[in-house]
Amino acid sequence: MPDAELQELYRQARYVVQDGDVRLTIRLDDENAGLNAFLRERGIESWAFMTAYNPWSTLLTEAENQARQNNLIAQLTEAGYTFLEGYGTGDDWDPEPSLFVLDISRDRAVSIADDYEQHAILWGQTDGEAELVWC
Repeated sequence: MPDAELQELYRQARYVVQDGDVRLTIRLDDENAGLNAFLRERGIESWAFMTAYNPWSTLLTEAENQARQNNLIAQLTEAGYTFLEGYGTGDDWDPEPSLFVLDISRDRAVSIADDYEQHAILWGQTDGEAELVWC
């Protein structure tokens, strides 16, 4: 598990879904009413917010990160998942491209994030709280 400072950065971050006409901001320790309305309207049971950028919080070049993200997109597409584009950001954290994956189990989402050497993902169920899940 990452150090306490990094854990706090994850907790304070804003996780933004911005794709087409969909714009949602997901926060930990928040009811996320807009998110839950979106999920209910579309009959979505679970979701994950993840990225392939910066494995183990090690900064890579934009080209390296984009290649990793393209691999994640290809993997999710091949597996039949629907996802929307987004980004994670914080006060001292540049926006990091991410994906909001619909109808994915917690175990599967963690497994995929592990493949891309990520510390954590957000995961949740409709009308539940967003959970920070350490990989």
